[in-house]
Amino acid sequence: MDMVVCFLLLFVIFDASYYLRQICLVIMSVIRRRSSTKHLLESSVIEGIVLMNDLDLQFHMNNARYLRECDFGRTKLWIENRIIGKIGIGRMVRLTNAAASVRYRKSLQLFNRYKIVSKVIFWDEKAFYVEQQILRQPDDFVCAVIICKQSVIGCSPDSLVQKLSGHSTISSPPKTRELQSLLESWQHSSDRLNRPRVYD
Repeated sequence: MDMVVCFLLLFVIFDASYYLRQICLVIMSVIRRRSSTKHLLESSVIEGIVLMNDLDLQFHMNNARYLRECDFGRTKLWIENRIIGKIGIGRMVRLTNAAASVRYRKSLQLFNRYKIVSKVIFWDEKAFYVEQQILRQPDDFVCAVIICKQSVIGCSPDSLVQKLSGHSTISSPPKTRELQSLLESWQHSSDRLNRPRVYD
């Protein structure tokens, strides 16, 4: 009985299902990676289904759930292309989500199946930029598009890329017009927030 209570408390106090899914995803992705490793610029795909605990008051998939599910997509992406292997436990290097832009195009309904396609689209001296598309199944309609800035703490993206076997000569893809506009928008926001505040 005590074990059951402790187990329930884990789910009440912590988002235990998130951690369990991440652990299972890491284990399964590492096992699959042994048979085939993806190129840094290849897409990674993860699948899901909308359940009751994903819904908002309008019975659509909660906006926050899109970003939560994309966390799993990026975890799988970084494992499959072996970036996570290069920033593993014990190293003073890590990836952190520094910014994200989300465009919601169509809501997902209860029991809709979907897949998340994640892909590295650019990197600079500080961060990788990942585009993630959430596609409803089976028609592949793009319900949402997310662009994430994944800052690399402790080294540069180029140094990580060079450590990948066979990827030493790979260069970043060029910026798309969409990404360029987004980066300018983020920079404008930073400039505004960094101005000295004047209080009346």
